[in-house]
Amino acid sequence: MLYKKCLAEFIGTFFLVFVGNCAIIINALSKNSIGHIGVALAFGLIIFIMVFSCGDISGSHFNPAVTIAFYISGKLKIKDVVTYIASQLLGAIAASVLLRVIFGEISRLSITLPSLQISKKAVPISLVLEIIFTCLLMFVIMSVEDHPKVGTALSGLVVGMTVFVGALIAGPISGGSFNPARSLGPSIVSSDYRYIWIYILSPMIGACLGASLYMFENQ
Repeated sequence: MLYKKCLAEFIGTFFLVFVGNCAIIINALSKNSIGHIGVALAFGLIIFIMVFSCGDISGSHFNPAVTIAFYISGKLKIKDVVTYIASQLLGAIAASVLLRVIFGEISRLSITLPSLQISKKAVPISLVLEIIFTCLLMFVIMSVEDHPKVGTALSGLVVGMTVFVGALIAGPISGGSFNPARSLGPSIVSSDYRYIWIYILSPMIGACLGASLYMFENQ
């Protein structure tokens, strides 16, 4: 039923944003005790856990870009697109509100921004990295979904590892979002929309490219 799918998308996105962004905040508060690899792993592991928990209900998108790419690929109806995205955004906002209540102003550290202190070209580099790694993520998602021998647990592991790799490599420059909901939640709660266009536009382009690449390979 649709309401169960929406609830699964809300829960999955909530825990994705809460766990991943909580790792970022705690890492800053504890003077890098988790480390960049640990933060990337937190995002990858929570995806694995939530795909395993919710995959059989909603397909475990937890990402508006993934949902739109599935629609463009003809795998999702428009009514599901609207309700999925609404559920994902509400989950991300709820997680961000809770982090703000727990940690206060320092929760702003979880806002996704290009690392201008690392590179003067961080904005265009972030744009490209977010597109490429979202493309990879979408390609992997469609691959495991269509593979008859891949179960929910293995799907979650493969997708989670893809998120981990992307966050590990792109994280220091772009923040490694690959997900408009993950970036919009903290931005909305903190009323900070600097460079948010990167984290909406890039995943949308990347997900559609990934879906197109998969369909071209398998036509």
